[in-house]
Amino acid sequence: TVVRMTDQRPARVDTVFESQKTDAQGSVEFESQRRWAVEFMMIHGAQHYTWDICVSKSGYETKRSIQIGNDVDLKVTLKKTPKVQEPCYIDNS
Repeated sequence: TVVRMTDQRPARVDTVFESQKTDAQGSVEFESQRRWAVEFMMIHGAQHYTWDICVSKSGYETKRSIQIGNDVDLKVTLKKTPKVQEPCYIDNS
């Protein structure tokens, strides 16, 4: 499972979580999203967006907070572990 988290700063509005399962080869693709927004130039300046992913699989170490930018092909390798790992967090509020 791969969870993409979209955050905006400095005037944090809401973190957006999107979850997908990988295919048989372990690949996943997230659709590029764009939207028009009107911003008022306040003391904090313009909004900046960041994207992080979390990758989890039962029996493997969970990788959290992997920052992504414009990487087209990001490769993440998970290590096997006998310990129970927490899955990626998804905000359902």
